[in-house]
Amino acid sequence: MVLGVLKKKEKKRPGWGLAKGVELWYHQVAMIFKVLIRPGEDGYLIGSVPSLPGCHTQGKTFESVLKNIREAIEGYLEVCQKFGDPFVTDDKELIETTVEVPISVSR
Repeated sequence: MVLGVLKKKEKKRPGWGLAKGVELWYHQVAMIFKVLIRPGEDGYLIGSVPSLPGCHTQGKTFESVLKNIREAIEGYLEVCQKFGDPFVTDDKELIETTVEVPISVSR
């Protein structure tokens, strides 16, 4: 299930290896993914996509981690498509909350 569609438009491209005058049409669809970004131990930022298990990356700056997570998502989806693996991007099922845990502090 797609969480959101940003745009859907048709573009024309010349047919690749098709008969002269034949054009190939395709739709460009964008998907929205929830991305979690947190500081890592080594000063880098770590980005992960909860709805795509194992889809993580890092970057030195906020901009670089966003660029890297886009590339990681594109690669993840490309592999899913290549091998016919389904993926679900229903972030509506994610519940964000906090939990308080008591800890003992020894002196």
